[in-house]
Amino acid sequence: MLKSQQTNFKKKLKQYEYELVLFLYLILRFLAKRNFEPADFFTAYPLWGTNAVLNMVLGLVVLIAVCLSLAFFLGKVIRTNGEENEKPVLILVALFLACPSALLFLFKTSGSSGTQLLYPFAFFLLAVFLSEKRYVKWLIPVICALLFVPAKYLSTGFLTIFSKGSGMYIPLLLVWLFLNCVNSNKQPANKKGMINKNKTDKLEKEDFYLFGLSFIIIVGAYTFLYSRKLSGGLSGFSQEIDSKLLVCLLVSLPALITVLSVLIPAAKTEFPRTILPLPILMLPFFNGRYYTEWIPFTVILFFLLAFYLILHKNSKILSAVNATYEFFLRHKLLLVFALISTSMLSNVNSITTNPIGSFFFSIPY
Repeated sequence: MLKSQQTNFKKKLKQYEYELVLFLYLILRFLAKRNFEPADFFTAYPLWGTNAVLNMVLGLVVLIAVCLSLAFFLGKVIRTNGEENEKPVLILVALFLACPSALLFLFKTSGSSGTQLLYPFAFFLLAVFLSEKRYVKWLIPVICALLFVPAKYLSTGFLTIFSKGSGMYIPLLLVWLFLNCVNSNKQPANKKGMINKNKTDKLEKEDFYLFGLSFIIIVGAYTFLYSRKLSGGLSGFSQEIDSKLLVCLLVSLPALITVLSVLIPAAKTEFPRTILPLPILMLPFFNGRYYTEWIPFTVILFFLLAFYLILHKNSKILSAVNATYEFFLRHKLLLVFALISTSMLSNVNSITTNPIGSFFFSIPY
């Protein structure tokens, strides 16, 4: 009996090994970036009043929930196309996680409290999961309203925290909703003819209406925000186009080059050609916060496109992912260098580092 239970446990462990490793990685990376003192992450800009214990407990619950849900999401991305595609997709996921700008809420930044990015990111993840559900996905416009409500009367409260980080995650959510209503990226689950097709068309129309409603709510919130001159809640401090921006771009390049090498060949489908220039078009909307918002937005957006297409079994994206995997098999040193360089070059400061080294190792991720 005991042996049978152990066997079942090992099977379960094997079944969720990716999720377990991803979850542990996210938690350990968070702790390492906080120098194993995470308290200030939740208490520097308290969400729930001045009670430090309450902010710590609720913050840790949200952090663990975010890491778990992200681990299961990425685990699904890795597994969804069978064992033959697991390793190629795994490399893409590894580069996404290694890039210091990919998950901004996990890293110490010089201008934002962790909670200002963690909680909006948590709602972004929730909306992504809801978008797969037939009826509850209509809660997404409510999430959009919450994230963008200008906190005029709550200067230190719930909505202020949301408005600080929503500038990056709301555009990403709109892109995700837009992808859900594009026909060319979905493949029928089976070949039962017109019945299945009609059902699919109906769902896609619902997705389009959902996207339209969310878009109207966001535009309305933006208009109200700027008409009341409350935009400071979103923009915060500004950052110049300087050498540090160049360093941030260089650090992000291994991940960006890899995901673009996958997306560009897959751009023969309809939507990627219209979405790929979006980061450049979004540049003016980040109010000068180039390396703590615009670069992370760009990195997350491109990987989001790739993960979405992988989840929907797009043949062109899978072909491009496998071609990238074959390249890294031939040039293993490049993959190792890309993983190490992107994962190490962020907030690594030392009294023994010379001024040049301190500059390159103190990017705001």
